[in-house]
Amino acid sequence: LEPVDHARHVVILQEWLPQYRVPLFEALKVRLARDGIALSLVHGDPTPAVGTRGDSGAVEWAVHSNECRLGLPGRSVRYQRIPDSLRPFDLVVLPHRLADIRTMLKGIAIPSRQRFAYWGHALVSQAKNVPSLLLRSSALRPDWWFTYTDVGATRLSDIGYPVERITVLRNTIAGLGSAFVNDYSLLTPTVRRWVDEGRRLGCILGALTEDRLNPMVVDSATRIHDALPDFRLVIAGSGPMEEVANRAAREHPWIEHVGPCFGDAKWQLLQSSELLLMPGHIGLLAVDSLISGTPIITQSGVQHSVEFEYLAPGETCVVVPPSGSSEPLSAAAISLLTDRNRLMRMQESCRRAAKMHSLEDTVERFARGIIGALDS
Repeated sequence: LEPVDHARHVVILQEWLPQYRVPLFEALKVRLARDGIALSLVHGDPTPAVGTRGDSGAVEWAVHSNECRLGLPGRSVRYQRIPDSLRPFDLVVLPHRLADIRTMLKGIAIPSRQRFAYWGHALVSQAKNVPSLLLRSSALRPDWWFTYTDVGATRLSDIGYPVERITVLRNTIAGLGSAFVNDYSLLTPTVRRWVDEGRRLGCILGALTEDRLNPMVVDSATRIHDALPDFRLVIAGSGPMEEVANRAAREHPWIEHVGPCFGDAKWQLLQSSELLLMPGHIGLLAVDSLISGTPIITQSGVQHSVEFEYLAPGETCVVVPPSGSSEPLSAAAISLLTDRNRLMRMQESCRRAAKMHSLEDTVERFARGIIGALDS
């Protein structure tokens, strides 16, 4: 049970609240309460471009931030004010990015008046340009660091941040519940029919940005279908390239666009799919892939997020070289779909790797790091 009185108070500040973060913050609040620590969450609104993806979440106890934006040459930065109603607090956890005025101020050595921690990718380098210098300078200033991966921790250590004040979160999401195995009730009638008919389902999942869904990707799917007529493609998501998805579904009866797909519906779709056709940016989708046992086919030369490090090419994913052509992507998919033993080995490798990325583990790491920051 959560204590009536909390000895200490922590605030986590988010630019906006993605749907996939809701289970993390809900579980973290309960976990910290066991140690007498109150957790407050403050977040703003997504940018108009991000808002089109339809993946914002809601936490009942979260507080909306007062914020302002400043337009700088080639960059927009945001300042989010923590409401007075949440003061005092003992620690604030901030995102580490140049789009945040606090990060920029700390980069030019303006001190913080309260104990604070950063969390994020720890994208720091030895480059000499101004943005890199600001990020590197600011990265050395917090009382604690929460980074997503071991690679991020190494980056911080390389620039001189103390390793004993770094927590590696192993960024993840809420896992798949066993209750959804062989349950496709939340899928569209067309997709349910394809599952019942035993079709080979491929999936595109997430924000429909240009790198993830473009004519080349649709052409790749067409090549797969030409070689394997029982192949079907499900596009789940919304965003700037949504019209490409709608047009593809209108022109090809073997393509279905189902819109944004979250929670149980997402897991049902992943369980019904044999592969993820994702040539563009891979982030936390890597964890979705591992948990559901659905291998990703993607390409190199893309600015993947740090979570891509969780995947092992040849074991849990297939990576093809970028060529500007749909042929490498489609050839890789056809090869995997026609080699059932190889596909099953990759699916099992995904599930084994997923054991390293549970939400419970991430929450415990986050909580222990917060306690360490408060006690340091």
